[in-house]
Amino acid sequence: MKITCFLPLFLGLAAAHAATLNVTTTADSGAGSLRAQIAAAAGGDTVAITATGTITLTTGEIAVTGKNLIVAGPGANSLTITTNATTRAFKIVNAQCTISGLTFNNCRGLPGDVDTGGAIAVDNFTSGGGTNVTTITDCTFTNNQSGWGGAVDVFNGGLVLARSTFAGNSCNGLAFGTNGGGGALSLGPTVASTITNCTFSGNSQNGAAVGQPGGGAIYNYGAGFANPPAVTTEHCTFVGNVDAAGAAGAIRGNYTASYHTAARLKNCLFVNNQAPVSLLKNFAGNPTGALTASYASLGGNVTDEAATSATFMSTNADKFSNAALAPSVSSTLALNGGVIATHAITRGSPAQRTGVSNTVATDQRGAPRHATPDAGAFELIEPEISVSVAATPLAEGGALAFGSTPFSAPLVKTITITNAQTSVLTTGPLTLAGVSAPAGYAVSSFPAGPLANGQSATFTITLTAAATGLSNSALTFTGNDSFNPTIASAASGSPNQHTLNLTGLVTDTADHWRTQNFGPGATNSGNAADDANPAGDGLVNLLKYSLGLNPLVAYPPGTATASGFDSAGHLTMTVAKNPAATDVHLAIEVAGDLASPTAWSSANTTIDQDTATSLKAHDNTPLSSGQNRFIRLKVTRP
Repeated sequence: MKITCFLPLFLGLAAAHAATLNVTTTADSGAGSLRAQIAAAAGGDTVAITATGTITLTTGEIAVTGKNLIVAGPGANSLTITTNATTRAFKIVNAQCTISGLTFNNCRGLPGDVDTGGAIAVDNFTSGGGTNVTTITDCTFTNNQSGWGGAVDVFNGGLVLARSTFAGNSCNGLAFGTNGGGGALSLGPTVASTITNCTFSGNSQNGAAVGQPGGGAIYNYGAGFANPPAVTTEHCTFVGNVDAAGAAGAIRGNYTASYHTAARLKNCLFVNNQAPVSLLKNFAGNPTGALTASYASLGGNVTDEAATSATFMSTNADKFSNAALAPSVSSTLALNGGVIATHAITRGSPAQRTGVSNTVATDQRGAPRHATPDAGAFELIEPEISVSVAATPLAEGGALAFGSTPFSAPLVKTITITNAQTSVLTTGPLTLAGVSAPAGYAVSSFPAGPLANGQSATFTITLTAAATGLSNSALTFTGNDSFNPTIASAASGSPNQHTLNLTGLVTDTADHWRTQNFGPGATNSGNAADDANPAGDGLVNLLKYSLGLNPLVAYPPGTATASGFDSAGHLTMTVAKNPAATDVHLAIEVAGDLASPTAWSSANTTIDQDTATSLKAHDNTPLSSGQNRFIRLKVTRP
């Protein structure tokens, strides 16, 4: 017997897993170096830099060709890459890479390689990588130089650039004489690109000849498309960028009529950018073709340039020609609580709370954006005041109701003020000052001085009950919380003035009223009696008490009361009540027989209004009935 056995063969394909390669040294080459780990990495891998300090590249640029990588630095404030102006740092060819958490300083584009990108050059053209997107986040670029893009050049593909600062980079024109552009950044995108929460400060295009493409900060040389993909620049700050060619101090587009650009600007801030021979300091379009809709404002932009408005800005959605703008923006780059330098704005700046349809949750530092954000990369985060009584929030300008209390029993409310800001990126503690107590109220233990984030303090407001009646007034104080022009005590830079509208009622008694007007010890007798009329005007004391009148003063007829007819021909009476006189009862009565004491009654009346200060009623029998009708006010003390 022949027995045949079959051995099953299972072929397993191991799934490829992206690896993480750690950079543990700042050496130019060798084990654990940035150069060695990028060379060893496969597509999809992460090169994580744990070393800190400075990596000086001494043996040429680092090439990334045909493989998608993530290069993650320890933070722009922790690691710097430099070439000491001998070459650029990275050359990325036909690859989709992400670079984050690094500073690139004093790198230099290569004259023999089209002189592009002082620190990073991306070439998605030679290998047909036009759909690749380069992502650069949380990086700093300083003092780099090249012919196109002093710091970064992206040729084809797209760019996602976020939370990065470009300072002191320069474009000097190509070494072999061809014009260049973009003091910080140049790009020719073939897919939509975004630049968000970035700062461009003191970058320059130094080729002075008219005809240089220009762009002190950004040059968008576009693509050969009739409808080019848009570059949307949102919440970016441009300060002190210069284009010596006079084309555009901040952003320049369209080198030739065959290369088109589409720029979208939203919630950006432009201050002191210069283009010496240009009408427009900040922007310019195609010098060989007409300005078109290639440039469009999405609103919320703020610039110190008047001429910009006529060409690229919206007169409805943007703010321009602001004389107060420059002094309200710090000319010095500083960390401002973050790890990458930014230009801070000051309280009351024209850039404050001018943004539109905000979709960016945080600023360049990671500070939260307000619902109506500031223009630019920096959000001014000030202390946020919260006012409450018994854990119930009190809105600015809201009412604090004390209710009613007898003249002998003052009412006390305890108010809590909290610095509700939790961000570590605030400009300082909440400072309270300038409380003003209205008549009838007393304030004690007001917490004048600073409150740190999250801290609370209390003070009391007492309805003093020294003066009877309604006590409606406003208590005000100031605080340096978030700037709101509608409640600021001055147009710029001053603390906000906060108001609490206080309402209360101090009730009285007829006997207390009597001693106030006739002296201590006065009793219900003689001239001080309820039914006495010491002023001789026919208004007895109890009636004057109910109407809030002085018993020793003679008043003309009709004082505090008015009678007449309504549109239907009914007798009416309106009485101005003393709101403090809650121990008496007022009734409007009618009668058909003036001589009969028993004819008076309120049963045939309708009350039209009865409040603490007013009583109004009318007779239900119209005069058209032909009957005699009389109306009076009756006051009784239970």
